This record gives sequence, C-alpha cells and structure tokens, in this order.
Amino acid sequence: MQKVVQLYVTLRNRPGSLAHMSGLFHKAGINIQAIMATGSGPKMIVDNLEKAKSLLEQNKIPYTTDEAIAFELTNKPGEIARISKK
Repeated sequence: MQKVVQLYVTLRNRPGSLAHMSGLFHKAGINIQAIMATGSGPKMIVDNLEKAKSLLEQNKIPYTTDEAIAFELTNKPGEIARISKK
C-alpha cells in the first residue's frame, strides 16, 4: 500500500462532461490510473498530478486534492477483507 494524492474534480452533471475532461487528459498524455465516479464528479489518481492540476486550472475545471491509499488486489472474493487485516 502506498499513500497517493487523488484529484476530486467537480463536473456539471450533464452528458459529455466526463468525456470532455478525459479527452483533455488524453490529448495531454495524462493517464488516469484509477477512478471512482460520484454524483458531482470523479475522484481519480493520475500518473502526472502537477500536469493534471495545471490542465484543469487552464480549462477552469474546479478540483480539490486529498490523500488516499492505493493498492492492487486480485479479483476474487475476500481480497479486501484479507488486505484490511494487515
């Protein structure tokens, strides 16, 4: 497990908002490594945080950051229970 900084992006709840933002990331060569969609926008971990923040600011897309713990799991029942015991 490692501590990472995630972006919490505030998007308008309308068709195409996520596609627009992810398209900007694609054009800039920023890889979204993990994402969780919420009603007000995605929380995500990217491979170049500073570049992503700059891109969001240039496009007037609001965001905040916070710490998260990242880890990879095998896709099978019980993995979250197993890793959370450590």
